[in-house]
Amino acid sequence: MKKSLFAAAAVLSLLCSCQSNKAQLATGDLVIKPTTHRESVDTLRIVADGPVKPVEYGLLPEGDLVFLEKSNLSQWFNFDEDSYYSVFNGFYGADNHRIEWKFKSAAFNPQNKREILITGLTRFKKNIVPVSGVLYVDEARAFKDPNLDERDIKEMGLERLVEMSGRFVVNEDSTRSGSGQFTGTWALTLGLFEDGQRLWFASDNTKTRGAGMLLEGQWKSFRSGTVKPFLIAHDLFMVANDILEEFSIGERDVEINPKYRHLGWDEFWDASEWWVDAR
Repeated sequence: MKKSLFAAAAVLSLLCSCQSNKAQLATGDLVIKPTTHRESVDTLRIVADGPVKPVEYGLLPEGDLVFLEKSNLSQWFNFDEDSYYSVFNGFYGADNHRIEWKFKSAAFNPQNKREILITGLTRFKKNIVPVSGVLYVDEARAFKDPNLDERDIKEMGLERLVEMSGRFVVNEDSTRSGSGQFTGTWALTLGLFEDGQRLWFASDNTKTRGAGMLLEGQWKSFRSGTVKPFLIAHDLFMVANDILEEFSIGERDVEINPKYRHLGWDEFWDASEWWVDAR
């Protein structure tokens, strides 16, 4: 029950559907300025049209290292082979073409709990490449978002909220054509239940900008040294419209603006489990 409540509220995007916008998009007859996914989230603040208050940060009572040692990383990254929801989507290159990222494993470095060793796969234009690297936990802090109704947080069974952030270095398999290295910064916000379970929490005013988990930086080719920007997120629709104007349209039934679908987004709703047999 707690999980279902969390899924309904913590993603902060489940108010109402927007079927009229979908119908207009299907016919190409978009006659009004659409309501975007991000705008629907903004309406869930305590004062929808008031000023945004900064997030209040504090120390973790048990200390950040103890917190990390007790953490279950499978709940952070969702390794479920059958879950398309565990795939991160994002933008890559100057044209912001779609890129996908699937985490396959994650474990703390036995010698340093501030280092998370990860493996996974990237997919760009049908090209699937294995990756491995390190997410460095530079900060782990408790936080409170004064823009959200604290009673709603408590009713979900959440004991507290935690944000982690740091740097990362992730390498694609250097034997594969067109491979390179991803570097940059990452952030993750978690909602901690009283029973110890930890799940993504999409607070709009943290370093994740409401995406639950966010990685951004650059990719550099091993062979040519070419550098390209990239960003991936758990809930890409929370940040997408900051990168491409009106990329996502709608609230519960989110649509991708037709003018961007040629950038790899035409198959977004197909839910292909491309990672299952990938090597």
